[in-house]
Amino acid sequence: MLCPVWGQGVFTFQGVVMETYCSESITELAKALLQVQNEMAPATKDAVNPFIKNRYATLNSVMESCRSALITHGIWLTQLPVPAPIELGPGHIALMTKLTHAESGQWQSSLTVIPLPKADPQGMGSAITYGRRYALTAMLGMITEDDDDGEAAKLSVK
Repeated sequence: MLCPVWGQGVFTFQGVVMETYCSESITELAKALLQVQNEMAPATKDAVNPFIKNRYATLNSVMESCRSALITHGIWLTQLPVPAPIELGPGHIALMTKLTHAESGQWQSSLTVIPLPKADPQGMGSAITYGRRYALTAMLGMITEDDDDGEAAKLSVK
């Protein structure tokens, strides 16, 4: 399986030069990721947004649902902040999420650009955490579900 390559390993999106997002081949990585997806449990919506009252899966819940399967199948996950394209101006941070197959060295990555809610360390930390959750769930095809505290598994007694 080949990763699409635009031009000489780079492509341009809205005037911004981007690098390719995966190694030349991802066959072994894809095989391992199929196993991860087969074993991965949905992330539990374990928190409530205090402003709009919706439930969501925290970064901890997302990591708990995939970490063991990733490690079992030899996939190294890294997520690190990187500079956002300067064309966007200030007030943005980018997040690189990369999955690397330890045995073959094959890799796949994504770049997420996130607007900063405020220009201070708390705003940056909040944006990075938010970006990590969404980038990882998207890359792994992860779903989230409500935690009913085992109610669905209980039999009703009449």
